Amino acid sequence: MSVGSEDTCARRSLPIVAVISNDSGWGMVLEPRQRYDKMVEALGGYGEYVDKIEDIKPALTRAFASGLPALFNVEVDPQPASIATVWLHDTMK
Repeated sequence: MSVGSEDTCARRSLPIVAVISNDSGWGMVLEPRQRYDKMVEALGGYGEYVDKIEDIKPALTRAFASGLPALFNVEVDPQPASIATVWLHDTMK
């Protein structure tokens, strides 16, 4: 789900919960660790940033309980990469 989709959900009061697995993979375009959760909050939804695995379940509970379109932004390790990602990275050098 994109932030644009979250905007639509906020305007239509759709309480959809989305999760972003944020590995800063788009770091070539954006600053590392973009705060997508803050963007959703600015649109009137519920956003939360999670950087510890033990915080995921409580964050999901809060997101569902908010009754708002929600997004929680989970920081993940950027190192694990697929063969395709490694190939793409290497070809862009």
